[in-house]
Amino acid sequence: MKIERLQELKVKLTQEKDLSKIWLFYMDHFADYSEFTDLGAPL
Repeated sequence: MKIERLQELKVKLTQEKDLSKIWLFYMDHFADYSEFTDLGAPL
């Protein structure tokens, strides 16, 4: 997982009006990376 992609996701989440573009970006760059998805696990 690249930090640049995380910054790009942040920008998309705050500026993009089309949710499908955000979803596709997430699925392409984050969904298959357990180091990212595990961050959402309960503590």
